[in-house]
Amino acid sequence: MARKPRVQDSGMIHHVIVRGNNSQDIFKDDNDRIRYLHLLHRYKERFKFKILAYCFMDNHIHLLLKQSDTSLSKFMAGIQQSYTQYFNFKYNETGHVFQQRFKSFPCSDEAYYLSLIAYIHNNPKKAGLVDSAEKYEWSSHKEIMNTSKNNLCDVDELFQIIGLDRSNSITSYLWLLGEAGDTDLELENHYMDSEDLELSQSSAWFKEQENIINRRNVSTEEIDKAIELVKKDIFLQLKTSDYRKYFTIIATNFSMLSNKEIATYLKITPTRVSNIRFEHSEGKYGKHFDDIIDNISKKFDNITI
Repeated sequence: MARKPRVQDSGMIHHVIVRGNNSQDIFKDDNDRIRYLHLLHRYKERFKFKILAYCFMDNHIHLLLKQSDTSLSKFMAGIQQSYTQYFNFKYNETGHVFQQRFKSFPCSDEAYYLSLIAYIHNNPKKAGLVDSAEKYEWSSHKEIMNTSKNNLCDVDELFQIIGLDRSNSITSYLWLLGEAGDTDLELENHYMDSEDLELSQSSAWFKEQENIINRRNVSTEEIDKAIELVKKDIFLQLKTSDYRKYFTIIATNFSMLSNKEIATYLKITPTRVSNIRFEHSEGKYGKHFDDIIDNISKKFDNITI
């Protein structure tokens, strides 16, 4: 069976899982982990990727990456090939260190970023290596908790993507860490393989993500036009605050705009964008609001959400 093409584009967020060949250990000592960290830093700088989270286990690695103009495949190939040369020379071995094809999962749903980061950092605890994420040395948990210029992770970028300020992000993240079982179940239902809880590739989910990425391409101008058409159709008078709510929900459903991009366009804060999305998901705007959203959505009848 032919391999499915990877969904890749500049600015996309990817959850990458790298496994040792035949489930063998990738790291035999801490120097090996340090070497891989150095390679991540080197290729991050070379290809302008953002590293949002990581966790090194003995025989597999989790990475949460934001892609640059360089393809994800090229970025990972450079790291894997360099580490394989180092590993084989150090241990006088030959052949593959990694499974030939790493797994990658495009992440376009901002609501799951914190759950995913908590899942990644809970791996050592679930494996029985430590009793809390903060005691594990080889993950980005401490970098998220204590930002520093020397961090490998782009923590400020992470908070911007999530759309919450640092305080609210940390509070939600710590709550999810404490709810490890529920977090795993939530992620499993979203896109995880129930057999090993490792986000192994589900064809149905992968196809769904491809469809979402391909169809969420409506521009800000098209959203504006759709709202204006509905205003004329139903003689709707809109306050600026109401317009921002309609725009935010339509942009969420029909575009790949981030919270930050929506906020910049509407001249509000990313936190306000997140709040609008949350309040709408909680049903706080009522049936009249949803009816108008439906009317605006009909202007994009050729796009299936």
